[in-house]
Amino acid sequence: MTEAAAHRGPDGTQSWIAGNVGFAHLALHATPEAVTEPQPLAGPEGGLHITADARIDNRDELLRDLRGSPLLRSDSPGDAALILAAYERWGEACPSYLIGDFAFVIWDQRRQKLFAARDALGVKPLHYARSGDFVCLASEPQQILMHPGVRSDLDQMAMARYLVNDCSDRESTMYVDVKRLTAAHCLAAESGAVRLERYWNIDSGNAIRYRDFVEYSDHFRDLMSRAVRDRLRAPAGRIGISMSGGLDSCSVAALARNELAGRGEAERLVAFSYAFNELSNCDERRYSQAMIDELGLEIEYLDAERVGVFGESGLPAAGFELPLVTTNALQCNVVHRLHKMGGRVHLTGQGGDGMLSGTRLVYLEHLLHGRLDGLAALAADARARALPLGRAMYRALFQPYLPAWLQSLGRRLTGRRSLATVPDWIRPEVVERAGLSVYRGPPLRPWARYPARRAIRHYITALEGDVDALYWLDKCGAAHGVETRHPYLDRRIAEFVTAVPPEALLWRDGSKRLLRAAMQGILPEGIR
Repeated sequence: MTEAAAHRGPDGTQSWIAGNVGFAHLALHATPEAVTEPQPLAGPEGGLHITADARIDNRDELLRDLRGSPLLRSDSPGDAALILAAYERWGEACPSYLIGDFAFVIWDQRRQKLFAARDALGVKPLHYARSGDFVCLASEPQQILMHPGVRSDLDQMAMARYLVNDCSDRESTMYVDVKRLTAAHCLAAESGAVRLERYWNIDSGNAIRYRDFVEYSDHFRDLMSRAVRDRLRAPAGRIGISMSGGLDSCSVAALARNELAGRGEAERLVAFSYAFNELSNCDERRYSQAMIDELGLEIEYLDAERVGVFGESGLPAAGFELPLVTTNALQCNVVHRLHKMGGRVHLTGQGGDGMLSGTRLVYLEHLLHGRLDGLAALAADARARALPLGRAMYRALFQPYLPAWLQSLGRRLTGRRSLATVPDWIRPEVVERAGLSVYRGPPLRPWARYPARRAIRHYITALEGDVDALYWLDKCGAAHGVETRHPYLDRRIAEFVTAVPPEALLWRDGSKRLLRAAMQGILPEGIR
């Protein structure tokens, strides 16, 4: 199993086996503490063992809460030791106290229990299989397939759903026996039973209400700055960021550059951007040039039109467990170049769209609560987007509630292109057996009291469905000794944007209003 994912252990592998339990750790030293924390890690009396792929961000808070724990043997313990101490203190509730990206497995010898958990937004991968009287967990599916008790039969229904871009099933993989431990879930195995439980939910019920919009943007700027700062915890060496000319990744780059400059380490940051010489509509160098001119950011351009997708050196094989390749081949070239520079940490703007784009259902929500200014704001939005007012009203007030068949009928009657359907090259019997349809997310309940908030929570929860992209970036980074980190996929940011009024995200000014306001004075104005 260890050899099947050897690329995940550039800093060595260690194993521990005791009777009916075996752990292996493939080390990637992406934090200063990881260098001195051997894994698998045992508690002082050997009653607890852990192997973890983790970066814990709320370290200061945990160290205060766990002060005096015999599991914390230094003032700056590793992340695995923090997780183990949290489990000793809070038991199976411990993942809810952890902020960061993590996948871990703990063996509790005293209770004869195996406990595993995955971070709230599913950045770190964790897969499992159960067959008869054993359970098996690993970072990548092909590791689990090495066990003779796990079948390698392909899951045709999962493949069919994949072909129509149906991400609603977040547990299945391309193999019948191998499952994903879904984001924000934990697994406990004891007394011959396996339990799966969700430990965190995006809909916390909390509400944040400030006097004016400035207070929302100030709060968000603090959260975003913290998310970037936490992801800069790295050993010595370069820190890379994949940066387009867009708002999301440029904001991360600007915040990272300012934070490192404050430490006198601005030269550690290097941005990687794509150059398009023939496909000029795709080229964003005029924006990235502003980052160079105003912030002094170092940028290395990659010739995107010359990057191969299949058979290129440096790309991990796109096996059955992950057919997705597409534009992620570009990201693999970024981490390959960063590895050559001696870097260990790679930042992205992944998740910015899902977190911050908001929803035009905010207009309907205001009308349902008797606020007629929603109509004026909708008209202003339509003018800004050069949309006829009737079409803007249809999209914001009616379309989200119409069933797909009625929308398709309307499109046919008006001569417009029909909504996507299941491709005809998928056999009819497969369509029927899998119950396939082009996935558009669960329909909204007509005239729900808070349609905008429900939609925002759905969009953010759907980030968990972006498992293929996140898994590919994790796998590709690990293959080059690099850890990829996503500041927008931070649990604290997710909790904030679902707790503020929807108009804080989208109202009059268009999408990503919150980010644009928060980045004033930080981003070059041409980008903001």
